[in-house]
Parts: sequence; structure tokens; C-alpha cells
Amino acid sequence: MAQTATPQSVGFSGGGGTTITCSGGGANRLVYYTGSGVACATVPTAAQVLLFNASGVPTPTTISGDVSLSNTGTATLTKSTLRNVSGSTDTLLSSDCTAIGNTVAYTNAGNVAVTLPQPGASFPAGCQVRLKNVTASGYNLTLTPTSSTIDGKTSAQIAFPSDGWIVSDGTNWRTMGANALGCAGLNCYYGMPRFRSAIERVRRGVGNAKIGFLGDSLFFGTGADTGLPTSVSTDTITNNLPVNLCTIISKDLNVPCQWQSWFGQGNSTGIGYANKDPRISVGSSWTADNGLARSFGGVPWVATTSTNALTFTPATNYDTVEVYYIQQPGGGILNVVINGVTTPINTAGTAGLAKTTITTTLGTNVIAHTWASGGPVDLVGEVAYDSTTPSVLVLMAGMGGSKESDWAAQTSAWSTGNAAPYIVANADLWLHEGGDNDALASVTPSTFASQAQTIVSAILSAGSDVALVTPVPPNPAQITTSTMSALMTSFRGVATANSNNYSSGTLPFSDTITSWGSYSASNGIGLMSDGLHPNAPGYKMWAPKLAADIFGISTVSGSRTSVDWFLSPHTSGSNLISNITQFVPTVKSGAYSLTCRDGWVFDNTGTVTLPNLGSAYNGCHGVVQNYGAGVINLSVVGTNVNVPAQLGVNSSIQVGYQAGSWYWLGGNMTLTGTSASIGGSSLPAGTCTAETVVSVVGVNAFTQVPIATPTTYGAPGDGMRAEAVIKASGQVGLKVCNYTSGALTPTASTYAVRVLQ
Repeated sequence: MAQTATPQSVGFSGGGGTTITCSGGGANRLVYYTGSGVACATVPTAAQVLLFNASGVPTPTTISGDVSLSNTGTATLTKSTLRNVSGSTDTLLSSDCTAIGNTVAYTNAGNVAVTLPQPGASFPAGCQVRLKNVTASGYNLTLTPTSSTIDGKTSAQIAFPSDGWIVSDGTNWRTMGANALGCAGLNCYYGMPRFRSAIERVRRGVGNAKIGFLGDSLFFGTGADTGLPTSVSTDTITNNLPVNLCTIISKDLNVPCQWQSWFGQGNSTGIGYANKDPRISVGSSWTADNGLARSFGGVPWVATTSTNALTFTPATNYDTVEVYYIQQPGGGILNVVINGVTTPINTAGTAGLAKTTITTTLGTNVIAHTWASGGPVDLVGEVAYDSTTPSVLVLMAGMGGSKESDWAAQTSAWSTGNAAPYIVANADLWLHEGGDNDALASVTPSTFASQAQTIVSAILSAGSDVALVTPVPPNPAQITTSTMSALMTSFRGVATANSNNYSSGTLPFSDTITSWGSYSASNGIGLMSDGLHPNAPGYKMWAPKLAADIFGISTVSGSRTSVDWFLSPHTSGSNLISNITQFVPTVKSGAYSLTCRDGWVFDNTGTVTLPNLGSAYNGCHGVVQNYGAGVINLSVVGTNVNVPAQLGVNSSIQVGYQAGSWYWLGGNMTLTGTSASIGGSSLPAGTCTAETVVSVVGVNAFTQVPIATPTTYGAPGDGMRAEAVIKASGQVGLKVCNYTSGALTPTASTYAVRVLQ
């Protein structure tokens, strides 16, 4: 088999002496065997293929001109491995750290010292490993490099019960998420003390927590209206990253989350919400105030006449609205009308971002904004929420087209390079993302870092927590890998150089570029809408990665594009092209049999059958998502390798087929159960209640992490805590323990059990 410039005739030995002509399409024509003949296709210059030797060992080979290729071995699916360590010390093995990432689980009933060897030949740049602490409450994994550093430090810790990914950069070790820096699962939120307190406030039912999204078009959601069939909601806002993260917060942090907000026009020059958000209608009286300094969401809306209103219709019930506007000398009167009641707001005054809070009857009433009198009124945004349900409130303040210089500007009192706007918004945590537009504008890494530091300093001065987030991998034809790498290295440097108030260590840093691997990988499985922006499935895949990094929610396997597997070119007798499929969404309802071409199946009831497809379809894979209100049954025909029997609501699973077997490749599955009532009787000091067994469908691994939350406010009471452990397949053991020196009576309550993976 040979690859030369076209046109060409190629003789194929072993295929019956068939000769075919590969014409058209330029150079780099690849000839492959289909089992009944040969075919040809165009491959990119410098593409990599996997060649298998006689022992079946894959060797990456770069196509860069005329080369000869041979395949004498058998191609197979390779799954990441698990190594269990029961001792108190361990040294990372080279076999642990691979391109797809293996897992090491530590089960010692005590602290474990983990030595990280020097990155280099045995631990090359890009190899990664997942380290999981399943020891016992109060014990840590201490990671100590032999002669290098980890995130610039001499050591790091992983607390129970959490896990973290570490990656070699060829010289030192780096973490891929807050977990690996010592976050003790859902009870810590490493480096974010204000947000941790805010979450506890929500859990106690005494107030809200706020998360603000400060970034470019990726945080606005450009591209989120593509990649899905029209029978599933296809607007930008419903499928963007903030909304997907809100869903995960409600499910995995076990607190309500509300996302009915908007800010600015979603764009630095004013094109976003008017065209992309079905909740907003812009009347002719309102235009982009491009002459005014930007604030949250970019350019504000301005009106000087009352001809037509700008309306916002929240998608869920609300009874409270925070109205954000520019206060300035000579400002006019803004009328806000809800359910027939008008609230006038005088926008004249000392220059700055201002906020007025309006209460109303609970419902989804239209919020209408009109100019009433005086000078211009500039509307920045709103947050609508149900105050009867303390929740995490999401502030969508993304600005499409923005660079760090836009956010770092200090032109006016409402500019986001100042602390004042953040004080008004009063968010507990700001997630800040950027880099694409700076790279396109050839901004230097030092300038980028300096401007990012201005933004971070403003947020910290306002008393809020901040975490930094990279973009997804861009198309190297638009932004070169070296350019983006230099910017993101400087961005990580800002995270390393700072810490949130009353915290030690560094700012949480979510490295999406490293975890997704490359643009070609993410685009190859249908997660991108263009060279810079994900589509709806892409944003859905991004959210679990962000949740894992920032909040310690362990859904990493479902959020990583590589899904811990790689696919060989082909096995003898099978068709390479038939084995490669993009995530083409398909909506189904009721019983359905998965096919190799489905990619992404949305189902809401019934049974999804995973049939025996035959050897011609070795390597095909797909995702099944349950978007309905009930459980989906998964029926495997053939050998079942860890595929769960059921898929809960708002869960998804990726599966792969090979030689008569279906494999679980990963997923974001909701594993839940409810206990019987526990408590009500006196509990002596230092003791626990008798174990209550809770049935949780899908639990099958002792490396999963169970979380128990009381359904009764205040339970079990101060000085006591619910402890949950995996007891057996499908079972979680639950006790309430008294950690004080005196007898206490735990408040009787049932407990909602969730199992993280």
C-alpha cells in the first residue's frame, strides 16, 4: 500500500490483486482494505495513524509525504487500567501515566505517601494519571515529586473522598483540577472559602449563592444553538455552559440552581441576546450604547424614547428581580413593569453600576422596561429568581468578542477592571475565561497576564472568590498551538500567583485545553460548531469537566473527550470508515435498538437495546442520554462489560462495541437512593447508629464516592455527621455518627444518597 500524489494507480497485494485509481482530492491518498476489496480516502498532511505490529502493539506514525504503510497485527480496543494500592507508600509507575490516563486507587486505612518520579522519558509530556483517595475519613494522599515540582510546589495533597488528575509537562507535574490540590470532595471547594460558605447558606435554607460567568463568546454560548435536532431545544442560552453547569450543581451538589439572568448584549459590540435569547425581545426604542464603556455582558442597552419596551420573560417562576443599570449624572427614569405594577427607577446620580431589587407575585410574568422621562437610561441586565427556594443563582455575563483588555478596562466606574461592579453584583464566585480573542489579536503573553491580573485583583478586592478557565482547544489553522500554549501558560501563572481571600495555595484553574487534547479530537467526534466554539453536545461535555475542576464533582470520565479509550484503524475484514462516527443526535421515545451510526441518542422512556452488531462494527460507539422523567433500561445482547442495567433521569452513558461485547466507556450517571428514617434516639459519645442499607441501582465499584444529605432541615444536628460507604454492588451503607464527647440525639430524617463516579 502506498501514498503518493494523485492521480495514481495502486496495486494491492492480498486483496485479490485489485488495482484502483485514487483520483481527485490532491495528495495524501490513503488506500485501505474493506474485506471485499480496497478503497481510498484523503487524509490530512502530517496526520497520525496507528500501525500495529505482529504482536498487536500500536505505533503512532506521522504521514508526511510518500510513505509505505503496513498492518500485520490485530487492532483492538484498549481500556484504561486500574491499579489498587493498599499500602501506606507508593511510587507512580510509568505504566500508570499514559496518553489516555490510567487510575490508581489508594485503599489504605490511613495516610498514603505517593512519590512522583521525574518527568521525562518514562513520564513524557502529555501522559496523565488519575489518583483516587478511597482511604477513610480524615486521611490524605500526599504527592511528592522526587526532584521536580507539582504546580510549582514541592508537594500536593488529595483529601478523602476525592480524586484528581495529574499530567506531566516533560519537566514537572501539573494538576488538572482543584481536586488534585486537596479538595475534600463536596465539602471543601478548594481555595474558595466564600463560595463554600455560600453553599452551606443554601443548604441551610437561609440564603442564596451566586456564580458569575465572566468571559468571551464561549461563556455566552456561541454555537450552542447547533448540533441538536429541532425537537430538542436549540436556542443558544438553554444549551450554553452556564446552564449545563447549573444542572450539574443541582444534581451533584444537591442544591437548587436557578439561571434566569442576562447581562449586556452578550457581545462587546452589541449583537448577542437580541438574536440568540428567546427570553428577550428588544423594542425599537432600545439600541446598543456603543459609545458607553462596557460592563457585565458587554455593551448596555440604551433608550431615550418610550415607543417600545425591552422585555425579559424568565423561563421559570420568580418573585424577585435584581435590575442592573448604569447610574450617571443626567440619567433618566426607567420604568419596570411586572404583572401590571410599575416600578420607576431614577438612574441619575453618581456614576457607577447600580442595582434595584423588585419583588412581585410568584410566576413567569413578562418584565417590561421602558424609558419614562429625562436623560438616557442604560440597562445592563437582570437576575430573576424564586426567593422561596434558596438556590445557587447563575449570572450569565459573557461578552462575545471580548479580550482581557475589555474586562480589565477601568475607563468608568462601572468598568469591570474596578472592584465596584463586583461589589454591586455581590457574586460569591466568578469564573473567568479568556484567550481566543487575545490570540487572534496577537496579544503577548505578558500583556495578557497583566490584564488578567487586573481582573483578578478587582474581584478579590470586592471580596469574591475567583477561578480561571481556559477555552476549548482552538483550530490550529486559526490559532496556532504554540500561540495558545504561551497564553495559557501565562494564564496559569496568574492562578499560581494568587489565592482567594482567607485561603492559601492558588486559584482554582480548569485546563480544558489539556483535558480535551486537541481540536481535531473534539471536532472529530462532533463536539464543535466551528474552529473556536463547541456545539450543544460540546458544551454539555464541557460542563462536567468544569464541575470536576472547580467544585470537586467527580464526573471526569464522562467529561473527557478521549473517554479513556482509543480506536484502532481496523481489524481484518472490517471497514475503517464504518467504525468512525460523529455524535449525530437522534431523538427517540420508547423501546429502541442502538446502531453504530447513532452517536448521540436522546431517549425519555422504555428500553434501549445494545444489540450484537457483528465484527464488521468493532469499535463503534455511541452515547445514550435520558432526558425524560423516568428510568431507561439498558439491555445488552451479548457480553456486558460494566454497562449498567438502568440509566437515571438527566444521566448519560457512552458505550462501545467490540467482538460481541458492549463496554461502558464512561458517562455522567445519576446514581441515587433514599434511606429509611435515621435518628430520634440518644446516641452516646463517639458512636454511630446501626448501619442502614440503601439500594442504589448502578453502584458497582468501591472507587465510587457516596454522599448522603438529610431531607430534614438541620439534621442530624451539630456535632454529628452522616457517613456513607459502598457496601456491595447496588448497596450503600449509611450511619449517623456522634463526634462529640457527650451523648446527643440526632434529628430523625431520611437521607438522599447520591453516588459520584
